Amino acid sequence: MDTLAARAAAARIARLTAWVLRRADRVVEVLIVALFGAIVVVGGLQVFCRYALNASLGWSEEFQRYGLIWIVFLSLVVGYRCKAHLGMEFLLLKMPAMLRTSMAWFTDLLWLALGLAMVLFTVVYRTPAGMTFLASVGRQSSAGMGLRMDWVYACIVVSGAYLTLAAFHSLITRAGGELAVSAPGGGRQC
Repeated sequence: MDTLAARAAAARIARLTAWVLRRADRVVEVLIVALFGAIVVVGGLQVFCRYALNASLGWSEEFQRYGLIWIVFLSLVVGYRCKAHLGMEFLLLKMPAMLRTSMAWFTDLLWLALGLAMVLFTVVYRTPAGMTFLASVGRQSSAGMGLRMDWVYACIVVSGAYLTLAAFHSLITRAGGELAVSAPGGGRQC
């Protein structure tokens, strides 16, 4: 396959992943806002119940904790897509162009490896006891809400798959020559 055909194939794949990511971005951003709103409402309800009714809610702190876990894991990918993670851009811009290109590829490959590791070590890798992480925590339930813990830790799998797709998109777009060198994360402007 010649270079022109390879770039055309990369561009088609990039367009498809971009379409999927635009929809996933919207869903995840709405979910983050909804979770944050729910945490604020439940926190306010807890304060009201504790001080006005002199009766605490037994599940509110647990709900807020698990909501924050989901927000953190989902926001990890949103930050990557928006190029909002702490970086050394000033150092990168002082490097020669060839080194900048290599560093951009390396950065996206590291993000891809992180996403794959999050998925693989949560649902695929088996311990010597023969259980995956999600299977082992699925037998436990939370104290206050009675929620199965695999639902809580499913955020690792969801955000890992989302991150893998985002990093793959960034790499395939870069391979097609459409992504600027200093834009790890797919070049999405937020």
